[in-house]
Amino acid sequence: MPTLIEEYEHVKKDGVVLQRYFGILKATGYDSVDFLQRMSTNDISVVKERGKYSITVLTNEKAKIIDIITVINVGDYVLIITSSDNNQAVMNWLCKYIITENIEISDVTLDYSVWFYIGSHVIDKLNKRYNISTNLNANAIYYDLCNEVLIYRDTTWDYLSAYCVLCKKEYIVSDELDLARISDATFDLLRVEYGIPLYGHEFTLNINPLEAGLDQFISYTKGCYIGQEVISRLNTYNKVQKKLIGLRFDNFSQKIHNAGKLYVSSTEVGFTTSHAWSHKLGKNIALGYLKESIDTEIIAFKNNQIESRIAVKVATLPFIK
Repeated sequence: MPTLIEEYEHVKKDGVVLQRYFGILKATGYDSVDFLQRMSTNDISVVKERGKYSITVLTNEKAKIIDIITVINVGDYVLIITSSDNNQAVMNWLCKYIITENIEISDVTLDYSVWFYIGSHVIDKLNKRYNISTNLNANAIYYDLCNEVLIYRDTTWDYLSAYCVLCKKEYIVSDELDLARISDATFDLLRVEYGIPLYGHEFTLNINPLEAGLDQFISYTKGCYIGQEVISRLNTYNKVQKKLIGLRFDNFSQKIHNAGKLYVSSTEVGFTTSHAWSHKLGKNIALGYLKESIDTEIIAFKNNQIESRIAVKVATLPFIK
C-alpha cells in the first residue's frame, strides 16, 4: 500500500484518481433550466445548450447555503450533481418550489459511479482515452452516448485541474487511464491545501456564499433568485460578517484532528472547519471562519485535543499554488 506521501507525489507527477460519492438528480421537462436559473445564484443560461454545464449555489431565503450544485444538459434531460448525502435534501428543496413549471425531478444517484481525476496531466490522459474534441474548460462536457460516460471539469478547483467522470454503474472507467488511486485522507489534504469548501464542513445552513468565498458562482446581473436580496445587500453594503480563511500552525507539531474555536485575547472570533497535516509545508493547516473585523495576523486556537490555547497564523488561500 502506498503511503500518503507517495499518493501525494503522484498528483503533480502524472495525476491521481479516486471514487467520490455525489448525489445525482435527473430533471426532465422544458422548464428545467429556467427553473434552476430562478433557484440559484449563478447565471446558468449557458446550460440551455446541449453539452454545456454550470456550477451554481442553492440558497434559502436567508441566503444560507443549501448546496453547491453542477447543472449539466445532456440533451433529453438535465443532471443535477449535489454533494454526497445531500441529494434528498436538494430534491425536496427544489420540488417545494415547483408549481406550474414543466419539470420533474427524480433521484438517480444509485445508477451512477463517479470518478474524480486530479492533476495537471490528467486531461492529456482523458484526451488520449476518449478523443475529447470539446474544450472542457469552457462550460462544455464530453459525453460518450454509447457507454454513457460524461466528463466535465470541476471549476471549484481553481489552482489544480480536477475532472469528474460520471458513468453508469456497469461501466468501470477508473483503471483505464493507468493512474494511481489515492485515499480519502490524501484527497482531504489536497482539498484543505487548495482551500476547497466541502458540504458539512465549510458550507452549511449557517454559512452564505460570500462568507464561503464562492463569489465566482454568484451573478449580480441575472435577476431574482431565492436569497438574492440578502446576497445583494451584503455585497453592496459590505455587510459580510465572516470569511473563509486558512490557518497555519507554525509552532505546533502534534497532528490536530478536531475542529476548534479561534480567539483574540479572551474573545471568540471564529472557528475551524477542516484540519490536515501538510507534508509539503511540514505543519498543521486548517480552514475556518474569522470575523471580518479582525485585522491581526496572529490569533489563538483551542479545541478539546489541546490543553491550552496555541498561536496560529492567518494564511492566504490557497496554501499551495
